[in-house]
Amino acid sequence: MAEAVRALGYVSLQSSVIDEWTAFATEGLGLMASETRVDGGLSFRLDEWAARLMVRPGATDVVDAVGWQVRDALALEDVEAHLTASGATVTRVGAEGAHARFVEDLIACEDPAGNRFEIFHSPLIVHDPLSVAPTSGFVTGPQGLGHVVLPAGNMPETFDFYRRVLGFAHRDSMLVSPPGVPPYRMRFLSCNRRHHSLALTEAETPTRLRHLMLNVGSVSDVGVGFERCQSKGVNLKTRIGQHSNDEMISFYLTSPGGFEFEYATGGLEIDDASWTTRELREFRLWGYEPLG
Repeated sequence: MAEAVRALGYVSLQSSVIDEWTAFATEGLGLMASETRVDGGLSFRLDEWAARLMVRPGATDVVDAVGWQVRDALALEDVEAHLTASGATVTRVGAEGAHARFVEDLIACEDPAGNRFEIFHSPLIVHDPLSVAPTSGFVTGPQGLGHVVLPAGNMPETFDFYRRVLGFAHRDSMLVSPPGVPPYRMRFLSCNRRHHSLALTEAETPTRLRHLMLNVGSVSDVGVGFERCQSKGVNLKTRIGQHSNDEMISFYLTSPGGFEFEYATGGLEIDDASWTTRELREFRLWGYEPLG
């Protein structure tokens, strides 16, 4: 197994309605607009990193890449060698690509389901004061940006890839049975103490990103965020609820172009030495009534 991935670092999106993103990200999500990129894109901060969320203009609304952090340059070399030995096609992105992601170096690859991911080291840290909407702050640090949920129609192969090739730990599994929709499987994986940094779902989504979770510091932040989104006319998908697996309290909202976000707090922190995987049937403990 390769040197372990440490955390979810960033997410890059392509948007056909990029002019709507600054208001959504700052007034809705409470992020801080960062450096404008040379390709006409936008970047947003939520901690000391120069950028955690990047959006570039494009003809369609689809995820560009999910960035996973490793310790250093030697760890990146180790992951690259391990990916190549597994039969994956790895691309060295180069200095210009690394600059666009605000990191020192990175490689790019696709998982067996066709989801593009990047492995990087040494993100750019800035010391300018962080200006965000009223919040006690976002929970990042060793737990990373939050979590992503990605489509995986070929679940067994993709699930095996993240565990055996990239070294993710399996937390839980779930069979989801929404009304009027055939049941589908989900797998929850992590690379640190966060309950899951990655979830794989058999359900498809046009944007190739089922959702991105942002972790705020308190229940009050979730409540204030919900009311703030209502007042700003943000497209809210659900009311506030609590999940059965990671126990986060959250709500869901939709961005310009149709990307789904989860705005959440709390959540289990896992001790790998004592954790055992579970099979779940219900995704919620309470709440999440649909809106919109």
